[in-house]
Amino acid sequence: MTVLAKKRRPKSKRRNLLFEKVMAIITVANLGLVLFDLSYIPWRNFYLFNIGGLRIELFGFQAQIPRITDIYDPIKGIEPYRDTVAYLEKVEQLKAEVADQGLRSTQVTSTLAELRELSNQMVDTNPFALADKTGTLERIKNRMRSRIGTDSSKGAFDEFWSQPYLSQAGFLEEMSFFDEQIKRPIQTNYFRQIGETGSFVDRFFFLDIWFMSLMAIEIALRIFYIHKSKNLSWAEAASWRWYDIFLVLPFYQFLRIIPVLFRLHKAELIDLQVINQQLHASFLAAFSEEITQTVIVRVVSQMQESVKQVDVKQLLTAGSENKYIDINNTNEVAAIASIVMQTTVEDILPQLRPDIEALLKHTTETALQQVFVYKGVAQIPGLGSIQQQLTEQVVLQISQSLFHTLKNMPQVDDQTTQLAQNLTKKLNQILLQEARNNKSVNKVKSLLIDLLEEIKINYVQRLSQEEWEEILTETQAITKSNQKTF
Repeated sequence: MTVLAKKRRPKSKRRNLLFEKVMAIITVANLGLVLFDLSYIPWRNFYLFNIGGLRIELFGFQAQIPRITDIYDPIKGIEPYRDTVAYLEKVEQLKAEVADQGLRSTQVTSTLAELRELSNQMVDTNPFALADKTGTLERIKNRMRSRIGTDSSKGAFDEFWSQPYLSQAGFLEEMSFFDEQIKRPIQTNYFRQIGETGSFVDRFFFLDIWFMSLMAIEIALRIFYIHKSKNLSWAEAASWRWYDIFLVLPFYQFLRIIPVLFRLHKAELIDLQVINQQLHASFLAAFSEEITQTVIVRVVSQMQESVKQVDVKQLLTAGSENKYIDINNTNEVAAIASIVMQTTVEDILPQLRPDIEALLKHTTETALQQVFVYKGVAQIPGLGSIQQQLTEQVVLQISQSLFHTLKNMPQVDDQTTQLAQNLTKKLNQILLQEARNNKSVNKVKSLLIDLLEEIKINYVQRLSQEEWEEILTETQAITKSNQKTF
């Protein structure tokens, strides 16, 4: 849209457009929240380790940005799983005890025994099942078995949490392996509350209800305005905003993308015209070929059936026996022929006369070149110009005679009409007589049927090879050109 068009836009329209933009942005924000909610459980691991949890310092003040999971977990009914949290806390306790007392202390020995017991409980009870993360537990067991070099996951944990192994392999190195390969998968586990209905607790509705209430009020006001301004019934007014219904549904929230796109287009934030044309072209391309083939095949098949069933002799006889009905006492064929002849002689032929004479001249010269005597005379000294003079004289005589005859041709009279009718009647009688030869008629019918079958096959095959999308693109280009012209 040009700047001049924007300046000329009335203030009321500018205010309406501003309102449409504000509401469109609100719907986009809600759609973003809906998509985030739908992706939260599948992508919680990503949100846990990548969104939030940072400490920033600004103007001398330090602030801790909370993890997004700390904020959104309660909405989805998620809380830490006590068993896996206790396991990781026990590992941190071991690190502190080793740092204070050393790996050989009595307290460290007791803590290692507790870790071996907790590890066996984790393998047996599978605390990851409720969060649908059994695969995470399998990944932990595989990594521990690979680290120790044994086939038993319980044996691998028992070996790992033992003083001899940690002393030989190096306590700090093994704790680094645990933090990188075991701790992070354990941190992804959680407990999710189950409501009285037997399904997981989900409090997203209490966030979404504010938006749905706002949109319900806005939609109601729009329908009321349409009802009054367009003088439509309530149902008809509501049908004008059919797509807005998805904004107030507490289920299938992903369908809100439909009204969001409509509103963004109406607010002139995006242009859906190109997408609409592409969808229209794709739809037509998907069905045009099949529909066209069906119609053509049907028409040709009906023509074949008509040829099979027609009786040529009966058709000719019926044509001669039926009395012709004249509605205006005028022979239209004779009248049309008279008008065409007059127009041709008086208007068309005079303009074509130079071209006709040139053609006659060329034809005459070519014909004379074939005459032996003419060639001999043309070679006699002094008679070389006879070729051109003779040719021009012949052409002049022919053209004058032709145009004079046509110009002075008498008008079509009753006798001429009667002779033409007699000729037509005689032709019809001859055709009827020849039609009695069934062999010829059947041969012609057979050839016609075969010809139609060939047309059907070849036409359908050609249609299947056409680039329908290119055809539709050319059609749209022509339509745009016509729109610009008019």
